[in-house]
Amino acid sequence: PWLMEQMQRVENGFTAWHLPELRSVKSVEGTVLTAEKTGVIQASGPTPRQDDYRLVAATALPRITGLRLEVFPHESHTGGKLSRGDSGEFILTDVKLQVRREGSSQLKDIDFVSAIADVEKDVKGRNYGKIKDTLDDDPRNGWTTETHDAQQKHVAVFELAEPLQLEESEELIFVMLHRSTEGDANIGRFRVMLTDQPGPAVRSLEPMPLEVLAAANLKEPEKLEPKLKQRLLDQFLVDHDLYQQRKTELDQAQAQLAQVKKGAGELNVMVLAERQEPRQTFVLERGVWDKHGKQVTRSVPAAVLPLPAEQTKDRLDLAEWLVSRQNPLTARVVVNHLWQISFGTGLVRTPGDFGLQGELPTHPAVLDWLALELMEHDWDLQHILRLIVTSRTY
Repeated sequence: PWLMEQMQRVENGFTAWHLPELRSVKSVEGTVLTAEKTGVIQASGPTPRQDDYRLVAATALPRITGLRLEVFPHESHTGGKLSRGDSGEFILTDVKLQVRREGSSQLKDIDFVSAIADVEKDVKGRNYGKIKDTLDDDPRNGWTTETHDAQQKHVAVFELAEPLQLEESEELIFVMLHRSTEGDANIGRFRVMLTDQPGPAVRSLEPMPLEVLAAANLKEPEKLEPKLKQRLLDQFLVDHDLYQQRKTELDQAQAQLAQVKKGAGELNVMVLAERQEPRQTFVLERGVWDKHGKQVTRSVPAAVLPLPAEQTKDRLDLAEWLVSRQNPLTARVVVNHLWQISFGTGLVRTPGDFGLQGELPTHPAVLDWLALELMEHDWDLQHILRLIVTSRTY
């Protein structure tokens, strides 16, 4: 559906760049600016050292995403180049875009986020050259095409930071500032155009995807080249609100993940391993580290069931012994604790002492049955609690 929608736009007469309705074209220093039917504006009359051009215009576009500035050579310019100055070259130091309500003197500044041009002068050893410098409000730098062919048209495109929607009572004011310290470099012939296409359309000087599609004059989607089809899809998605919302959320999540990974880095972890030959251990006489007494080995307390003779008496064997069916002590302690939680008092009233000083269970058969039930059900505590609280005793 998206592709058919794009092809329908071409059939309906898609236009990438639109001429604004010029209402006023003036200069600050007296240069005469004359607008032709094609939208081209020609400078004549005085040639001041510096000058600002001010265009007031309206547009029927539902929104504005970018502005295109075309600079033309002319036979009335020095050497048939781009300006009427001595060199025939121009230096555009800054551009400004503003919105004004009709009949009001209050101006609202509109920000540009990027600027590109077909040619720029290498600024090595000189401040003037780069198109991006027209956005910094600094007359010490700016855009010039000097050293390039000054007898052909040159183009710059400015992208708005946010799409601009004008009300019926509002008009645009575009200001071109020629305030270089070198002077005598004002543009002689130019045209300003607007577009409502977002994204790649205002970030490249290449023809927009829909323009390429119109030039190809293709009526069948399956005949489109894959590269053009991808460009059309990219342009479509840039203007798809739901897609852009999801993409923003994904980009934020990926940025957060990258930040976490960056902060994590490598982490050293302590690793324990059993020695092939256990270290010899001795009772230290009076705690003095170098006075060895009787040699001792690893084992479990004598008061409980001994480990089987075939076991090596390491940590794994100890863990397995704790939950062995041959050692019901652990299970008895656990179910006694669950009984205490349920009834307030355990079957053994000294839950912290199952040894010689502890009390005997009030109901040893119940204690043993619950202990076996726990082991046979893979030590499922919920199972034992369910048995207790659903019993007639509870």
